This record gives sequence, structure tokens and C-alpha cells, in this order.
Amino acid sequence: MTTPAIFPISRVDSGPHAGIVTVALEQPGKPVVVLDLELIQRLEATLRAVPAGTSGLVLASASERVFVAGADLNAIMAASDAELAKYLAFASRVFQMLADFPFPTVAAINGAALGGGLELAMHCDGLVASPAVKPYPVGLPEAGLAICPGWGGTNLLPARIDPARAIRMTAEGKPMTFDEAVGAGLFDAVAPDAASLRG
Repeated sequence: MTTPAIFPISRVDSGPHAGIVTVALEQPGKPVVVLDLELIQRLEATLRAVPAGTSGLVLASASERVFVAGADLNAIMAASDAELAKYLAFASRVFQMLADFPFPTVAAINGAALGGGLELAMHCDGLVASPAVKPYPVGLPEAGLAICPGWGGTNLLPARIDPARAIRMTAEGKPMTFDEAVGAGLFDAVAPDAASLRG
């Protein structure tokens, strides 16, 4: 079995941020990052490759307009019940790896974070976001697609914003705009721009 290629990992080696690594999610040939099986396998391999001595991890996206667009809906619709259960369980284990790291983890959100993309981000300790020229959506749209959040979103979102609002949004499948997410307190910090997130 071929070992999945890891995502680019950069590390700060000196100064006050020494030991912090950044993992950049990417899917060459695709316009946005989606959580298909190959990407999740690469994420698992990457998280296992995080170097010893790491003091913090930033999860970012190489896409300029989307953090993670969510799960691969075409693959989900085509999967058998057994295949879907296996896919959801595998991704859940990989996401939990982020939550279990003994150092702080932060999702650097520079664009749309929908469905599984937001769930992935919420497995990090902190969420930092930056505005974009075109306001982007953030939320759990699954109900509008006649599916359910598969990776803990129904628990994670109410833990971050007003529970009643989170439950209503999840039930309606209506994402927030970036500004609404800021107002709701979803993000722990807001950077002035995407370049600041990378810095």
C-alpha cells in the first residue's frame, strides 16, 4: 500500500514562535479543498509526521478563497451504507488526532468553511479568521442537503456560539456570513487579512 503524500509543513525555528508548525491543506487540480478520502488519508499521514518538539500547530488552506468546502458530496451519495460508515469513522479518528495533540492547535480560516470543513476547524483549540473581498459563508449546511453533520458539528458549534442559535442554524442548514460569524463569537480572533494568517 502506498503511503499518502503529506501536506506541506513549515516550522518556525527561532524567535518567540519557535516550534510552531503550519500545515497547508491542498488539492492540486481542484479549485477548492474538499474532504474526500484521499485528502483525509493525507491529513492523517501529515499529522503523524508532525516533528517532535512542536509547540503549536496552525491548520491552514492553500486555497485563496476557501478554507475547506466540506465533504465530497458526490462520493457520499455514491457510497454504500458500509462504505459511508467507514469513511465517516476514519475521518472522525483523524479529526480527533488534532484535538488530542498536547500543544495548542489553531485553524486559520481564510475563506468558506462549510460542513465538514467547519467541523475540522472546530477540532482545533482555536479559530482565527480573516475577511475576504467577497464575504464568505461559514456553517453547517447539511440539513439543506438532506444529510446530517457527520463529525461532531452538532456538539462543537453550540459549544462555540449561543446554543439556541447554533441548533436553529444547524436545523435550517443555513450558514452564517463571515460578519455574522464574527458577531456570533465563533472565532477566537480576527486577522486583518489572509497574509496575516500565514504570518
